[in-house]
Amino acid sequence: MIAVFNRSYYEDVLVPFVGKELSREDLVQRCRLINDLEKNLESGGVRVLKFFLNVSHGEQQKRIRERLTQPHKRWKYDREDQVAADKYDDYMEAYEMIFAECKVAEWHIIPADRRWYRNYTVAGILTEHLEALPLQFPEARKN
Repeated sequence: MIAVFNRSYYEDVLVPFVGKELSREDLVQRCRLINDLEKNLESGGVRVLKFFLNVSHGEQQKRIRERLTQPHKRWKYDREDQVAADKYDDYMEAYEMIFAECKVAEWHIIPADRRWYRNYTVAGILTEHLEALPLQFPEARKN
């Protein structure tokens, strides 16, 4: 079985920390809990792959402008997008702390300004991990 979690439990560390609702000590404690969870998952045979899709500040601003100026992209716009973009450096600092504290499972930091490159790179990593699994076709049932 393959499951994808978009942001998942890291969102609950990142946003409160950048919003100054979470201290550095609390961030470290939550990261310890995340490490415990990932250790537990891995001890049960689950492979945890973590991807940070890094969109540069310039590309982020470009995408926000496109959402405001191109009618077919307006549905994607939310005022909070610009609020978050204005805190880009704070988010990057928080991510650096999370990368340093949450390293039970390896982080794959992917440049994501170009979607084709992001997709190609993630697909390559997923393929590599899937090919390494000892997968087999199930035995045919005899009626």
